[in-house]
Amino acid sequence: MGNYGIYTHDFRLATRNLNNAVKYARQAGDNQRVYLALCRLSNIRISQDRYAEAWKYAQSAYQTAINIPNGRMTLFSLSSLGTILLHKGKIELARDYFLQAIAIEDDTIQPKDKISPQNYLALIHYLLNETTQAYQMWQTALKTGIESQSLSEVTRSLVGLVALHPDKSRQKERLATIVLHPDCHWEAENMALWVMNELGDKPILKLLFKQSTPTTTLLDIAHELLDKSS
Repeated sequence: MGNYGIYTHDFRLATRNLNNAVKYARQAGDNQRVYLALCRLSNIRISQDRYAEAWKYAQSAYQTAINIPNGRMTLFSLSSLGTILLHKGKIELARDYFLQAIAIEDDTIQPKDKISPQNYLALIHYLLNETTQAYQMWQTALKTGIESQSLSEVTRSLVGLVALHPDKSRQKERLATIVLHPDCHWEAENMALWVMNELGDKPILKLLFKQSTPTTTLLDIAHELLDKSS
């Protein structure tokens, strides 16, 4: 319901539609739709550097997720909260949220549905400026994602590798390709927005939400990065 506003970069329209979606989904008792709309609202506020509002929406998404019998949603919510703290420079608190996400994954997610803990551990190393360990773990997670054909795993790993890769010439193009992909993981979107904020280039956000077809595929980027690092 809010996707058109997002893709046309009309965040006011997107926010209005998504808030209506939350309202109607709550009236219908559809917690999954409530959760998804709240996640989108949080991502919009992150893209606008409005982190207090992003946190409010993400917290609401988390409170909704813990009442849904789906450990993945709770895991994703904790990861989103951790990413917002990352945006705010609260590294130790962010680390705590990612560790909680790992614990939930270990306790509740079936093996076939698992998202590699390597991704979370890599991000924690990245937050602590331990870039060598982070890069190695993201490489491992990417290879696992390619082998298992898990696009959610691939997108998260790619954001980390693009952020750390020494070749910065195609960084923006690669990040845009990842986030524009319909199967891009929520956490990968948040991480990509954070990386672009670090680049200090706000116009790149417009590229992410325009309606276009990327000329490079996710697997193309994956193989390029793995080939250049081998």
